[in-house]
Amino acid sequence: MQKLLGDHSNPPQDMAMIFYGPDRLSENSKMLYEKKMHVDYEIFSKQISVYFRGTRKVLSTLYATREEGIKAGEQYCRENGWEG
Repeated sequence: MQKLLGDHSNPPQDMAMIFYGPDRLSENSKMLYEKKMHVDYEIFSKQISVYFRGTRKVLSTLYATREEGIKAGEQYCRENGWEG
């Protein structure tokens, strides 16, 4: 479990999540994510987990596509102070 919560720079090939971290540009503004900020899309459950400024938030809505979910995760971060 610790491996899943730690560094996501090289996730296993069979991992069921898609990670977007600090080297990722925002879908809308092309601005870099903050350090330790990332948005995870869980393929099977269609849920989004957002890691932002030391907290983890699982969004309550299910997202049919990765793109919809990532945009929602980024919007959550904007609402909480990210300038992206």
